Amino acid sequence: MTETATTTILLVRAIEDTQPEAVPAPIAQKAVDYAGDPTKEEEWFARRALFLLDQLPTAYRSILQLSTIPPRWGMAIGGGACLLGLASNYLSPSGKIHALWNPMVLLVT
Repeated sequence: MTETATTTILLVRAIEDTQPEAVPAPIAQKAVDYAGDPTKEEEWFARRALFLLDQLPTAYRSILQLSTIPPRWGMAIGGGACLLGLASNYLSPSGKIHALWNPMVLLVT
């Protein structure tokens, strides 16, 4: 299963759980009919989620764009997080990683 299919399934499931009125029963039944034979579960869930995503308002579909990070930013974000973590070790008075000191310094500042 691809990352796009997985995020689509999770988004549709979250919408169904939190806002059941967004997916009326007739549309949910059409999605089940559209998905077809459920013998291959991953493909069935992906087809059902894609059908339901097309029926939802555009605002929900734009959430999928937020879930993807451009590949060139992945290394920069990971490297920045690593450097921030290493730098936070020097915030403690003893030079050791302290479970409470570092988060408290961030809250105070």
